[in-house]
Amino acid sequence: MNSTAQLQEFLSTVAGAAAGRAPFQEFLTKAASASEAQLQEFLSTLAEAAAERAPFQEFLTNAASASEALHAAMLSVRPTLLAGLAAAAIFCRLVGTHRALRWPIFWLISSLMALDLVLYLLVRLVLCGMEWVVGMRRRGHVLRRSASYEEWRGHAATLDRAEGRELWRQEPKAQEYDWRHCLTLTKQMAAARSAGDAEGLMSVLHHALKPNVGGIHEEALYRKARCGTKLILEEFIAELGESVGALAALSANAPAAAPPVFTVDGDQTAARAAAAAAAGTTAAAGAAAAEAAAAARARVFLDAHLASWGRAALVLTGGAICGVYHLGVVRALLELRMLPRVVHGTSAGAVVAALLCTRTEAELVPLLTNEAELWREMGADGPFHGSLLWKLTQLLRHGRVYDWLDFSSHMAFFSRGMTFAEAYAHSGRVLNISCTPLRTRGSRAPPLMLNHEFTPDVDIASAVCASSCVPGLIDPVYICL
Repeated sequence: MNSTAQLQEFLSTVAGAAAGRAPFQEFLTKAASASEAQLQEFLSTLAEAAAERAPFQEFLTNAASASEALHAAMLSVRPTLLAGLAAAAIFCRLVGTHRALRWPIFWLISSLMALDLVLYLLVRLVLCGMEWVVGMRRRGHVLRRSASYEEWRGHAATLDRAEGRELWRQEPKAQEYDWRHCLTLTKQMAAARSAGDAEGLMSVLHHALKPNVGGIHEEALYRKARCGTKLILEEFIAELGESVGALAALSANAPAAAPPVFTVDGDQTAARAAAAAAAGTTAAAGAAAAEAAAAARARVFLDAHLASWGRAALVLTGGAICGVYHLGVVRALLELRMLPRVVHGTSAGAVVAALLCTRTEAELVPLLTNEAELWREMGADGPFHGSLLWKLTQLLRHGRVYDWLDFSSHMAFFSRGMTFAEAYAHSGRVLNISCTPLRTRGSRAPPLMLNHEFTPDVDIASAVCASSCVPGLIDPVYICL
């Protein structure tokens, strides 16, 4: 019996077994009654389909063999792993977990950090190459060569126009802020200020003097262009400043509130009552009284919104050697006369904050303009002196790299040996330095806030050291009075 006859017999048997399933039985009946040529063609098609799936079947076979080999290897290594874990547990039990695992964990973490650093350097190299290809790096050199903020701003505006960022500034629409609300407030403030309508101006400013009004503080609005943001937003901020300035000029005419004068009997003096009555009898005196009342209302309005808005403060964060960038920010603020009175610093930021708050503006300008004294104080190697081998030796031997007494000697230049109270009396600026006590580290306890109000007699140099004593870098310090 040839293969065709066998296939027909097989199909007939399957058709008989599939009784009751009409469509399938019909298909098998037709297949069983097919001619020999048709069956040969069908078998050839099946053979070709099987040949096409041969690589995939080979892959599945190899995968199954590899899985079985891996499973066998795991079964063979399993006793060794269990024995190793048992030995490690016994060793940790005998000598202590800290002594047994600190070095393996240290090298594991160090390896991960080194790998992270290598990957970071690779990413930076790729970005530098891309910037060099598109020309952005050459344009950035122009900005870095700027000697002042005004020069930098001019170069930044030129680059914005060349790169098309100026068009983004001219377009008022954006999803990040309510540009219609800002435009309406700008027009209303300008109209009230031009008309000299103090009451209307205060009514508009009541809505404009709110934090993040219309979304003007959204970070995305200040990342697109190098120089400035949306022009409509700059106009709103400029008009807001002009309106507040006009209202402040009006409030300056408000008479100082005189304390009430009482006689022995507790009544007000007759002279003041007579003068007030005489002032109210003439029209000129009435107009002056109305102007004084408007000025008094303007002063009350400004005082209330100042308490609600708060004052500007400069917050300088940590970041090791990146703290040197704070000096450029401070220099730009000094040039624009926009340096706030309140300065807060942490770690490297506390070093710069101490430099600011122990000197007047007249003393800061030459120091930041000619930075030779700063570099001489920090030394040729910067604040983190010493070779890599020396740092590793110090870390392994003492558990830290630098001694806080050595670090404190450098801080004497920045703090000038002053306390918080002395620095406030000398410069008029409020210095805030935050640090974390050793006993509360790792808990949810808030950090300490050191300033002239709560810790007036604390030495600033020791406070800076306390804020900078990162574990492994500087050992914990005691705050000195």
